[in-house]
Amino acid sequence: MHTVVCSLALALVTSAGCVKEEPVFECSDNDMCTRRGVAGTCEANHFCSFTDPDCGSRRRYSEHAGGEVAGTCVPDACPGNLIANPGFDTGTSGWVGIFATLSLVPGRSGNALQACWTGEGSYFNASDMPSTVLQPAQGTKYRLSLWSRTETPGPPSYAIVREIGPTAYVDDTTTRYTASADWQEVIVDYTVVRPDSIELEVFAGWSDVQANACLQVDDLCLVEVP
Repeated sequence: MHTVVCSLALALVTSAGCVKEEPVFECSDNDMCTRRGVAGTCEANHFCSFTDPDCGSRRRYSEHAGGEVAGTCVPDACPGNLIANPGFDTGTSGWVGIFATLSLVPGRSGNALQACWTGEGSYFNASDMPSTVLQPAQGTKYRLSLWSRTETPGPPSYAIVREIGPTAYVDDTTTRYTASADWQEVIVDYTVVRPDSIELEVFAGWSDVQANACLQVDDLCLVEVP
């Protein structure tokens, strides 16, 4: 009988001999995920993914990811998400700071958006720009969820969905919460009031700010709900 001895731990014994498996690579931040000069995302399970428009999430795990996820699409955590850049995989595009400077920091998964107070005004926030939802139908219900944290704890933070009519602000729903160093999910529900409103705006920010205040948000999801 012919016996095949594999000298490497990452190997498979087959009828033809010893076949080396692809090594499993784990990441701790986005800087570790680069393939042929293309930057990727370090997912929450510590495996790298790279942009793939054929995936619902627009991200596919690397062939060096472990377990059964290697080469598969990263699951879409928010089917039907109306926000174009919810996980900041394309930088800060689609977002604007109001009394805030925006930057990217390591997130809950991949990148997170960090908004830091400029020192002007009594509040600051990050908002979708252009607005995600245009001509919302009267009576339509929306749910916004996002994950948030801060390294500069202070007064309560807020997340807002706001309706804008033909000439002025109409109404909004605000969820206030106390941000901490741990990621926490924040949810806002809103029902469109007017039949002729032109858009819905999404905000995440801080009022009654203090010096050096910064707020981080990640994995936003805005969907219609029954």
